[in-house]
This record gives sequence, C-alpha cells and structure tokens, in this order.
Amino acid sequence: MTVDIQQAAPGAQGKYFSLLSRAYPWIILAAIGAIAFFWEGLISLGDSWARPEYSYGPMVPLITAYLTLREIHHRPVRPDHGSRWVGIVAFALAIFLGLIGNLAKIPDIITYGFIVYVGAVILLLAGTREGFRFWPGWLHLIFMLPLPQFVYLHVSTELQHISSILGVYLVEMANVPVFLDGNIIDLGSYKLQVAEACSGLRYLFPLFSFGWMMAVLY
Repeated sequence: MTVDIQQAAPGAQGKYFSLLSRAYPWIILAAIGAIAFFWEGLISLGDSWARPEYSYGPMVPLITAYLTLREIHHRPVRPDHGSRWVGIVAFALAIFLGLIGNLAKIPDIITYGFIVYVGAVILLLAGTREGFRFWPGWLHLIFMLPLPQFVYLHVSTELQHISSILGVYLVEMANVPVFLDGNIIDLGSYKLQVAEACSGLRYLFPLFSFGWMMAVLY
C-alpha cells in the first residue's frame, strides 16, 4: 500500500509540472499581446496611479498574484478538458472593449477590456471549471482602476458636503456660532474651506481593496 502511494504521488506531481510547462509559453504570449493591444489603457492606468487617491494601485496586482498563488498552493490546477466557451466569449468581449476604447480614444474602456482579458486568459488556460476558482483574485483587479471622471467628481462633491456638515455639527456642539455656505465654514472672523482632499476618497479606495482581500482570506 505504501509503495503504491509513493509511486502515485510523483506521477501526479509530474503531471502537474507538465501542465505548468505547457502553460508558461501561452502565458508569456498572452502577456505580450496584452501589453501591445491594451498599451494606451495601461499608460493611462499608470498616470492615474500617480494621483494621491489612486497611489495604492500598484499594490493591487501584487495582492491578486498572491491570492492566485495561494489558491494554486491550496489545490493545484488539474487538467480540465471541458468546454472553454465561457473563456472564448470573455476573450471576444475583451477584444471588443479594447477595440472600442482604442478607436474612441477612451483609456477607461481599454482598461476595463484588460481586466476582462485577464479573466479570459485564465478560463482558456485552466478551463472553465478550474478557472472559476480564481475569481476572487481576478475580481480584485477592479480596485486598481480609477473611477470614471464624472462619477469621481460626483462622489467627491457629495462626500465633501458631508464632511462640511459634520464639521459644522462638531463646532455647534462646542457652542460656537457657525454658518455653512457650500463647503465654506464661516466662523465670523475666520472662514474655513473644506478642500477636496477632505472627501475621504484617498482612504476609502484603499480600504475597499484591503477589505476585499481580508474577506477572501478569512
């Protein structure tokens, strides 16, 4: 019985490493193709990461890589010879989004296509059943994308206003006369302006990413 187990384990391990050796060239090819096709979106993504509210962005792919490797370590990928039509549909959708973004010169659409492309490659390489195991890490990549500008401005303005209201409420609790005019707190001899940085988005975005990672791990 012991001999059979010892013989089976190396065979299974060899089959696993054989699968990885066949997948590596396709992974490299997919990475090169993604860089070339989604280049404009990736450059725009790098520019967004230079802004304070998205400065955590470079950490997101690293966390995703960790979550993926953790899943592989927990249960190695086994050959899946089932249907890959889901991966093919996702791949077609990614190419469509990339084309629309490149033709319309809208980098945000290109980056959305890139996220779909990553999921499509996973489904095509691992198969539908095995590929869906990695959805938590893949979905985490969404947190590295900047919000569309009109959404960002709307959310930032609303949160600024909430910060102004909270500030006035705290001042009133101290029995200090105060008047709120838009995002300006009027104290009579002093006027305080609630800046855009007070919206809290610089902390909210990283907390979303961190919260997702903690939910996956625990």
